[in-house]
Amino acid sequence: LYCPVEEQRVTEDVDAAYIMFKFGGDDTKIGNVSVKGNIGVRYVTTDVTAAGGVQFPTALVLNPPDPMQPLPPEQLTPAADLAFMNAGSYTQSGGGSHKNVLPSFNVRFGLSDEQFMRFALSRALARPDMGLYKNYIGISRATPACGDGSATYTGPNCTGDATSYTPQYTASAGNPGLKPTTADQIDLTYEWYFSNTGSFTSALFYKKFNDYVQYGNYTRDFTNNGVTRTVNINGPITGDGAKLRGFELAY
Repeated sequence: LYCPVEEQRVTEDVDAAYIMFKFGGDDTKIGNVSVKGNIGVRYVTTDVTAAGGVQFPTALVLNPPDPMQPLPPEQLTPAADLAFMNAGSYTQSGGGSHKNVLPSFNVRFGLSDEQFMRFALSRALARPDMGLYKNYIGISRATPACGDGSATYTGPNCTGDATSYTPQYTASAGNPGLKPTTADQIDLTYEWYFSNTGSFTSALFYKKFNDYVQYGNYTRDFTNNGVTRTVNINGPITGDGAKLRGFELAY
C-alpha cells in the first residue's frame, strides 16, 4: 500500500516524422569510384507528464535532556521548524514538452569491390531513463555534523552544550523536466573485405553531446504548515554537455 505522494505515474508520449532522399548507386561513379547514400531529417516531439508528491520530515520527539550529557542541538529546535516537520505531504504534477530536429547525411564510396569509404554526419537523440522522471521529493532533516554551520556550542570543536540550532534539510528527487540528450556526430570509416570471412576496418569519430543528463545539487524553497524552508536537493539535472573523439581499429 502506497500513499498518494508515493505513487509515481509517468507518461511519455512520442511523435515523429521523417523524410529521406536516396542518391547514387553502384553504377553512379566519379571516375572509378561508385557513390551512393542518403540525406534526411527526422522531427521528434517528446511530451512527459509525471505525477507524484512531496513528503515532509517526521516531527522530532524531544525527550527531556540528560543532565549528565551535553545538551544536544535538537533540544534547541525552533518552534517553526517543529511545525515544518509535521510529516505532512501534498501531491504535485510536472513534466516538459521537447521538440527536436535530427538531420542526417550518409555517403559510401566504393573504391573497389572489396574496399569502401563511408562518411556520416548526423544528430542523434536519447531520452532519459523513465526512472529519472519520477516526481517524488522526500525531505529529511540532516543530522547535525560538526562544522556544517547548523549549531553552535559552548566548547571548541563542537564540544559542550549546544547554544543554538538551525536545522538543515536535504532531499533526493527525480526531474520530470529533463530534456532528451542529443549528439552531433561525425564518422569516417575505411572498410576492406579481403575474404568472404575476413575484414579490416578503421574509423575516426567525433561526438558532441548536448543537454547531457548528470547528477547535481540545487536548492528549492518549500512551504509547509505556514513555514518556508530551503532544501538542498540532489538529483538528475540537464548539464551543458560533453565531447568525445577517438578512433577504432577492427580485424
